[in-house]
Parts: sequence; C-alpha cells; structure tokens
Amino acid sequence: MHVYCWNLYDGWAGEIVGDVANSVESGDTLVNFYFKPLWGGARAHNFIGIYVEGVTEGYGLLYSRVDTVREIETEECGWLCIASLFVPEYARQISVNITFLYMAYYWFYSFETGGGTVYSNAHWDIDLVIFQYRPADAEWHIIINEWLPPADLSAAVSNYIPPYYFDPETGQLTTGFYIFRDKGRFSYALEIPEGPCWLGVRFWLETSLEAFSCDEDTYGNAKAVTHLDVTDLTISVSFVKRAFEQAEMGYVDPANHTIVVGPDTPVNHTIRYGVAYSHTWDAFRFTIYVPDYADSLVSPVYETNHEDGLITGIFNTTSPNYVERLSAYIWRKDAKMLTIAYIRRSDGGRAMLDLYEPDNSIASAYNWTVNDYAEEIFVEEWVECLVPVQVVDEYGNPVAGATVEVYAANGELVASGETGDSGYVSFILPHQGRYYFHAYYEDRHGFRDSTVLPLMTFALVGPFPDLSEWGYLEAGFKRTGYPMGPPYNFVKIVLETEATLYVGAMGLLPPWPYRLTWVHVNVTVYDEEGNVVAAGVTPFDASLSTGTYHVTVPENTTVKDYELRFAFWILVDSPPTNRTATVNLLMDRRIYAVYAYGSILNVSSLLAYVLEPFGDAFVAVLDPGSTTPIYTAFGLVEVPRIMWTGVTPCMAILPPGEYIVVAHQHEPENYTVVGWEGVDEDLGAIQVPFLDVVFVGARVNLAQDRDISCLHELELGKDPLLIVRSKFVDGSEFRGLPLTITKLAYPTGGEYYVEARTPYEDYVEPSYYALEVPAS
Repeated sequence: MHVYCWNLYDGWAGEIVGDVANSVESGDTLVNFYFKPLWGGARAHNFIGIYVEGVTEGYGLLYSRVDTVREIETEECGWLCIASLFVPEYARQISVNITFLYMAYYWFYSFETGGGTVYSNAHWDIDLVIFQYRPADAEWHIIINEWLPPADLSAAVSNYIPPYYFDPETGQLTTGFYIFRDKGRFSYALEIPEGPCWLGVRFWLETSLEAFSCDEDTYGNAKAVTHLDVTDLTISVSFVKRAFEQAEMGYVDPANHTIVVGPDTPVNHTIRYGVAYSHTWDAFRFTIYVPDYADSLVSPVYETNHEDGLITGIFNTTSPNYVERLSAYIWRKDAKMLTIAYIRRSDGGRAMLDLYEPDNSIASAYNWTVNDYAEEIFVEEWVECLVPVQVVDEYGNPVAGATVEVYAANGELVASGETGDSGYVSFILPHQGRYYFHAYYEDRHGFRDSTVLPLMTFALVGPFPDLSEWGYLEAGFKRTGYPMGPPYNFVKIVLETEATLYVGAMGLLPPWPYRLTWVHVNVTVYDEEGNVVAAGVTPFDASLSTGTYHVTVPENTTVKDYELRFAFWILVDSPPTNRTATVNLLMDRRIYAVYAYGSILNVSSLLAYVLEPFGDAFVAVLDPGSTTPIYTAFGLVEVPRIMWTGVTPCMAILPPGEYIVVAHQHEPENYTVVGWEGVDEDLGAIQVPFLDVVFVGARVNLAQDRDISCLHELELGKDPLLIVRSKFVDGSEFRGLPLTITKLAYPTGGEYYVEARTPYEDYVEPSYYALEVPAS
C-alpha cells in the first residue's frame, strides 16, 4: 500500500510561529522583529536602526526564527529543535517533500545631513532548517539549506539623503536600496528508510548592522531590514506499508489477505486494509497496487480534521495464476515419475505438490522453497492409480462383456476385468507407470499402450518478484484434469485397431520473444494407397492399424488476428518442414504441427570453393536495432540483442526485419569461416569488445524464407573433419546406420580402420578413405 499525506501550514490557524532567538544592541540602536501570520504561511521582518550624532557608534544583531507548529520542542546544544509532522512506525521507503512560495529581500538605508560621515557595515542571511526527530532513539538530525545567498555591505555617506523612487515591483514610492531581492517556488526532497519520525521546518533570519562616525558634526542614521514572506508552506510525505499492520490496527487478523485460486481461473484476492492517520496531517489518500493485479484501489482524499483516527475497508481484485503448467512424465520403464511445474518468476515462495490415492486421501506430499521459473520433483513412492477403460467397436459403439487385461512394463499381468453395458471397466493399478492394455471380445482384439499417473495438485504462494519484502502477494494452482495440467487417466480401446495417432498443433505468437499457444487446424490422415482414413481438428486422435500413414495440415491459420504459417512438424518420420508428414505407426504416437508468425531462416555450412555440405558452425542472429546490457569487468556494455543461436545446419523462425547473422570464425576446430553465401551483405570479421572472440558477420533482410550458408576453409596444415550422415530417400535423417571407415593407404590399407554408426564425425589425416554400409 502507498500512502500520501500532507499538511499545508496556515499561519492564521497558529500552525506557524515566529520569535526572536537572539538580540544584541548597543549605542542608540533599535532592534525589532515583526511577525504576521498569513494564510498558508507567514511574514517575518527583522529591523535594525542606528542613530549616529557626533563621534559615536552603535551595533545591532538580530536572530529570528519562523517555525512550523511545535508539536515537539527540545533544547539540544543551545538550539531549540522543533518537530511538526508525524510519520508512523510502520512506514517504509519514506519520501519527504517540503515546498513553499517565497518573497525575500535585504534592504539598506543611510543618510547624513550634518557634514560628517556615517560609516556602516551590514550583514543579511536567510536559511532553511529541516528537523528530523526519531523518538525510538531520541536523536535529532538537522539539515541546514542556504537556499538564499547571504549578503554583506560596507557604506559611507556624507551630506546625503536617499531620494524616493517608484518601485515597479511593489507599485509604491520607496527609498533606500535593495541589496538582494528574490521570489519564487522552492522544493526540497529527502528520503528516510523507515518510521517512526517527526519532521519540522524553520526559517532562520539573521541581520546585523554596525554604524559609527569620527566627526563631531555628523548627524544621520543607518537601517537594515531582512524580510521574508512564505506562503503555501507544505510538508508532504509518501510511504509504503502493508495493507494490514498489527501496529496500527491494534489486533491480528489471519484473514487479512485471503487468496482463492482454482486450476483454470484467475486468482481472487480479498484484502482487508487499514490506515491510521495522524492529527498532524491535513489530509491523506492511499493506493493498493501490485503490478500484475488486475485492479488498483485508489482512495479519495480523506480530511483528518486534525484528529487521530483509523480508516478500514476491504478490496477485491484478481491476478494471474502463477502456476502456468503442471506436467508429469514416467521415468524410463519403472514407476519413477518426474513432475515439472512451470511457474512465473518467483523468489522465496512456497510450493506444495500433493499426490492422491483413488479415494482422494493424500498419499505423498512435497514442500519446498521456490527460487526459479520451474520446479522438478522426482517421485519414487508408489501411488495407486484409478484407470477407467472403455472398449468400443470400430464404429464407436460400446462393447459389453469384453475382457480387458492390464500388463505392467515388465510384462506382468497386474489386473483384468470385464466391461459392463456401457463398455466401461475400472482398475486400481498398484502404481504410476507405463501399462499395456489388451481388450478382446470373441475373435476381435484391441491394444493400447498408455501412461498412468496419480491424481495430483500443485500449489504456490509467494511474493511478487519485485516486492519480495512485502510477503506473499501471489498464488497459483494446477491439478489433474484441467487445462495445462496432467490429464485424467482414461484408456479407450477400439477393437480391431492396434495403435492411436495423436495430432496436436501449436502456434508461436508475437511479440518477440514468441509465446506458445495451442491452435486448432484441420488434420487429414492418408494410408499408403492415398485413401483418407481419418480426419478432424486438433487436438485430434485416430485409432488405426499399425502401418505407415501420411498426415497433412493447412499451410496457414489465423490466431488472435495474426496469420500464422506452417513451420515444421515435431516427432515425425519425414523432413520436419514438409507439410505432409510421414508417420510409422508401430505403437501409440504423438506428433505436433508448429505454426509461426514470420519467416524461416535456414542456415547451413558449406566448404568454400567446392560448396559441398559441411556442418557444426556456431551461429547467432542479432537484432541491430535493439540492445541488451551486459556486465563486464569494464562496466556495463550495450550489445545487440541476440534473437536466436544454433549449430549448422539449423533453422530459425523470426519476425520480418533486418538481422545480423554471425558465425564463430574458428568453429569447428581447424576451420576458418571466410564468408557467406546467399546474404545481402558480407560484413567480414567482427571483434567482440572486451572478449577475445571474433565472429564473421552478414546482413540479411528477412522479408520471406531465406537460405544462407557460411563458407568454411581448412586451415593450412590442419587435419580435416570427416562427417558422415545417413538419410532416407525422402530426406529425413536415418540414425544408427552401421558404418565402416578404412584409409586407402598403399599397400595394406591397415593404418586406419573404424567401425561406427551414423552420424559420425572425427578429424582424420588428409587421404582417401573407403566407407562401407550394409546393403540392407
């Protein structure tokens, strides 16, 4: 909560007082202090007049003070210290501002009519003094601000009477001399870490005058005036505090901030607040603000009537769910489970993962402190899991009386049962893990390989990242069965089918860095003869016989007013950028189409001069129009923003624009990047400031899909890199192909012999080599 309070000091209400601090006079001297209250301020006037007749001398000194009302006053080392406005003990990050309008002048007058000489020495000064008093340790802190300059004058007059003249600034006839005159608005700010403290303001007026003569016939006088008008004198204070403080409310309320959060809704906040105000304030207002709360509470201005009091109320708002996603994965073929909770950045929060038995009792609970964007928990305890199974025929009709057998990953039969009239049967399996389900009815069979997970919830309470000192302001929650959470266990078996193909689609939406969202696109599945065997809209699944299928999706789709284009497939058996994907369906498979906004930048490596495919170059794409600060031993340095990095051959999806593409000059080892192919401008070598790193750069205007290559040249006397990769006819990578490499050296060829599998890389001596692979 932010509180802003102030007091406009009114002289007529007695909130500004003036008096003489010290006065000295000798000779025929008159010393006088004049004080008059003004609305929102006061007038102070120091006057010293000395009459000189014959050989004589006179002296006058006047210190006067104008103070804000003296709520507290103590003598400290001969000073009267005062305080007027109170800042409470629960205030933190206190900012004080003292402002006022002023008109000030120093004035001097002297005449002589007897024929002698009147000699004068005068001094004027006006200072601002700010008092800060800390009652906890009874300490005073005094700040003296010489916001107006002092002045000194020495004068001698003989047979002289100052004439009257019209002063355009005051519109009156006047005489004498203005040594200094100024008016304007003054402001002074200071910071205080915490309360309680008191603040007070003093204006210190100093005037001194000496006048004398050495002649018997001297007749005259000298006068000096220090004048100050102050109006709109205001002390304003802003500070932050907790919305509910025991120190000001007088009691503890455990429900002072209640957070209610569901797995798929925003977080609801009910905040009880209170502000204890001081009689030393004229008025105040306050706000309750957390940067990612949907609403802020902005109060009206409350008048205190110069009485102590308390304002209370309730504020309701919402904030984002800080748990963005909860995922669970079975680790290898046993019951070990990895859960990953993706959360917004938090530091110092408390996370809770609960796993439930089928009867909703808690089987295992985990608690830990949050300090990152994601949390990983390995679960090794066995938790029983409820799994409903439905058996349907190839037309989707439920099959009653079908037998269902459930096998663990090690092949052990762990459960069996028979479906009812609706085709359902339920099992309580001994633990989480991978299970194989077999259903049969008469001579028809169906199979399903499925991951089984326990019911789980993940909750988070923690601070807003930049307000951690104010306690837990945020919360999040995800549970089984809701969006961005683990799905409920459910196995659907279609008789006469053997595997299920799941197809999803994701979109990469601007602004950069892209954010990921699920999208809905049409999906068509063809068999090897080109017949349509399934069609639908993502997320989509089809139960199919094992075999090879081709899946196609549209070239474009529109999401949130952005036109996205197909970019690539994930987890398919054909080149990922082909819009029609090939899937070898030997078991349940999940594949995903990725759509993106922007263009594709394909970056490859070529050997210079022969332009043969190469690889393993480290490349980065930079945005020359945007910079990122990095801290080095030489201080803060602004460098171009890195949009993407990779190792060739690679692909980036970027918004339209102009980019700088750089490659490490000496990657891979023994080679030097000597230039680029297919770019708009070759920029040559680029030395990175403060680092012993050299890149070779190029400028690329990405308005459509582009293919570019960095060119490598083998360094003189270095061993070349032998790279062997294998592919299917359709261009997709074939990994694990057995490979034999033999150096063709006369006469035996026995100096180099390697048995390996693709992909293979190694540095070899320059020579000829024979490569052998199996025929089938």
